[in-house]
Amino acid sequence: MAGLQIIRVSDEWIAGKISFPTHWLLCRARDIHDFVDAWIIAKNSPFEWREIVAQAEQKSSAIDSAVLSTLLKNIPVELLDSVKWVYMFEQEQFLNDINKMAENIQNGETNSIFSVGWVC
Repeated sequence: MAGLQIIRVSDEWIAGKISFPTHWLLCRARDIHDFVDAWIIAKNSPFEWREIVAQAEQKSSAIDSAVLSTLLKNIPVELLDSVKWVYMFEQEQFLNDINKMAENIQNGETNSIFSVGWVC
């Protein structure tokens, strides 16, 4: 099959992406990419945040849903300019999605920003 293929990433890989809160807490310019990666994964993959957070907790005892939710709600917006975006996006939509992710994580819900056919 020619063309672009979207591959479903494993829940373990997603959990690995969110299991490094110390990077997010320190949040230097290069660490903003973890937020962006988590957003892109969530836009393209259906999953249960409760399961992802449980796996992340196994990787790092410093992780829980409250910590992750707080980190997402306090993303340093000024660092988004350091990301080399392949596709243009609306910053407002990105921030709305990040806030939805934070709510989903806090409440142990299904990933509500997944969008069939969304490609980034």
